[in-house]
Amino acid sequence: MRQLAADFVVERAFFGRSVLIVEDEYLLADDLGQALSNLGAIVVGPCNSIVVALELLESSLEVDAAILDIDLDGHKIFPVADVMIARGVPFVFSTGYDGSDVPERYSHVPLCVKPMTVGAVIGALSTIMTSASTLAPWTAAVTSL
Repeated sequence: MRQLAADFVVERAFFGRSVLIVEDEYLLADDLGQALSNLGAIVVGPCNSIVVALELLESSLEVDAAILDIDLDGHKIFPVADVMIARGVPFVFSTGYDGSDVPERYSHVPLCVKPMTVGAVIGALSTIMTSASTLAPWTAAVTSL
């Protein structure tokens, strides 16, 4: 019964909400997109570059959450992360590294280290989307930009 309740909470977190995926590993991006679609999310992307992600965000597209790969072909995702923070949009980072290169200003952002399961990423994102206790760090981050 507890698992059914947890599954309901996760599905409710995503149903009808738009989730931006910025990931340069095609198979992972596709798996994340499929899983989110199955939960009723509107998948934006996936994007495999910072330029494309920023263009999408500048097009007045509303995004409710995001999954951001930190390193896209040698370029750091932080400009996209800054837009998410300025808009108050929760997101998680994914990375193939230990996260030591993540600046302190993103210390409130969950970090999913590859190799990881799609379920782990979705779980981390749903937690920050549904937890009222996470609103304070996002609000504080906006004021510090």
